[in-house]
Amino acid sequence: MTIEQAIEKADDLLEGMRALAFETGAEIPLIEEVYELLIFQAKRDNDTEKAATYCRAYRQTKHLLDPINLHPEIPFV
Repeated sequence: MTIEQAIEKADDLLEGMRALAFETGAEIPLIEEVYELLIFQAKRDNDTEKAATYCRAYRQTKHLLDPINLHPEIPFV
């Protein structure tokens, strides 16, 4: 599994979880929660390579979601 595949899987899972939350009125999950779930499942299955890939994908995604990266024209105060 590549980092790109891990990010795509997390995005797909998040989209499904958010649709379900909308239908049921449940709390909308965050991307962090999705990665925690994927990492937990990989560790439970003793798939350290997949768990490490999800960790790297999460770090890359988190970096892209930081406010400075979303809006580089807005300086931090």
